Amino acid sequence: MAILLPKGAIGQSGGEYISQVAFGETHSKMSFSENSQDSGTHTLVSVSITPQHTDSKFAVWGMSSVKGNDSNANMYYEWSLKLYRNQSGNAGFVGGNSTWAKAYQDNIMMSSINGAEGSLTSSFFYLDTPNNNGAITYQLEFLGGETDTYVINTGRDTNGPYNFLNSGGTQMMVMEFCTV
Repeated sequence: MAILLPKGAIGQSGGEYISQVAFGETHSKMSFSENSQDSGTHTLVSVSITPQHTDSKFAVWGMSSVKGNDSNANMYYEWSLKLYRNQSGNAGFVGGNSTWAKAYQDNIMMSSINGAEGSLTSSFFYLDTPNNNGAITYQLEFLGGETDTYVINTGRDTNGPYNFLNSGGTQMMVMEFCTV
C-alpha cells in the first residue's frame, strides 16, 4: 500500500506517493586512521534502489556515530559525512555545501566533533532528483578532519566500565517519491 502525500508536498505538480523504501545499516565497529591533509573518504554503508519512474525524487536519510581515538578522548576532533551517488556510471558526491573560502571541501552533508567518552551520533536528510531510471547506489561516506584514528559505531573502550560501549550505529534509508 502506497503512502499518498498532498499535491505538491515533495515539490512536484501532482500528488505524490512513496513507491519504495530501501534501508541499510551496520553496528559493526570500524576504525580509520586519518591524516588532516587527506581528503579521501571511507564507505560506511550503502543502499541500492532502482527507480520506478524517470522523474522520481529520492529522500535520503543517513546517520552515524563517530569518535576519535581513546588516547585523545578529550580532544574534540572534527569529522564529516558525505553522500556518494552512483547511477549508470554517473558517479560522484551530491548534496551538502558548495565551495566557499573556509570549506575544507565540497559536498559535506554534516560535520561534527567527537565527545570525550561517547560517540556523537549525527544525521542528515537530502532530497535527490537524478532524472534517470537506472539503478542507483547511495553510499554514506566518512571523512576525518584531523590526524587521528576514528572509530565508528562504538564509544570509549579503554580503562573501565563505560555506558557508551555501543552507539547508535550507522544507518541509511532511501525513499522513492513518484507522481500520481
